[in-house]
Amino acid sequence: MGRRPDIKKLGYPLWFNIIFSILTVLAPITLIIIEGLKAGDKDGGLVFKISFMTICVAILAWFPIKKFIISTIEPTLIAKQIALEHDYSIDNGDPEKIRWLWYGNETKLAIYNLVSVLLYGGLGVIILLGVANALMAIKGIILVIASLYVIAYTLKFMLLLLQRSLD
Repeated sequence: MGRRPDIKKLGYPLWFNIIFSILTVLAPITLIIIEGLKAGDKDGGLVFKISFMTICVAILAWFPIKKFIISTIEPTLIAKQIALEHDYSIDNGDPEKIRWLWYGNETKLAIYNLVSVLLYGGLGVIILLGVANALMAIKGIILVIASLYVIAYTLKFMLLLLQRSLD
């Protein structure tokens, strides 16, 4: 069963989603990666660059995995958690099996969360260490990234106001 062609759908146009993603995700990440790669090779700079790029590559791999694979698994696990909690609370079924399944699901959800926290937290720590050891000069980048976000959200609100008045 496909979507009926006569049903209208609200949302942002594709061109806007692309521009917004570039301004809020792609450009800031690119700027930070470029700055991280500018670190010198002495005084811990080489170790910093290797650590920084390893975490960046891991995040770039994790993001689509989380977005396209795990985001489809998580709602199922959460729904199963709710059903198991309900069955356990009303004594429906084998309580030991319910506990076993609940903790198994909770372990999977915790692992997904842990990977995200380790990757993003690790990147934050590496960036802070790079700034603290003067391996990254992030002052100028912060201004550029903040400007990109101001531009992105200005465009978003302008589009929302324009679309609302046209509909």
